[in-house]
Amino acid sequence: MYFAGTGGVASWALKPCEGLILIDALNNADEAQRYIDAGLHKLGLDPADIRYLLITHGHGDQAYLVEKFKSRVVMSEQYW
Repeated sequence: MYFAGTGGVASWALKPCEGLILIDALNNADEAQRYIDAGLHKLGLDPADIRYLLITHGHGDQAYLVEKFKSRVVMSEQYW
């Protein structure tokens, strides 16, 4: 499990056998790009390997990662 967030907002990456599972994507596209995209690279992980994005709460944060890396989104019906 890898942390790719800020001091106040968390995003966690899990690395199972294939690809990555990302839990939450911070507050907005700028943070996703700056802290997740760049942060995963610093951790030796490739954000292009994000297969699933688990969203636990609603923000406009996931659009950047979904559009750029084509990851599948998993979230509750309420946030969908």
